[in-house]
Amino acid sequence: MKLFRPADRFTAATSPERFSFIPDPDDRKFGALAQAADAILISDDKHLLRYRDRMDVSVLTSGEFWKRQQRMDKAPGEA
Repeated sequence: MKLFRPADRFTAATSPERFSFIPDPDDRKFGALAQAADAILISDDKHLLRYRDRMDVSVLTSGEFWKRQQRMDKAPGEA
């Protein structure tokens, strides 16, 4: 089974240089992709998390994302 299908490839322009404040150059592309795709960036990477307040995208740890989804999945009025 292929994990990534060509039909799901994101082909719009990204701007990793806008994330030059992130120390690890290899991590910048993830911020740029999330920004270009208007998506939440889910990561446990320490560089991305350390600078998430400077990013104009939502950056959540996997645990934060899971808790957020659990709250959203509850029906109104459920505890």
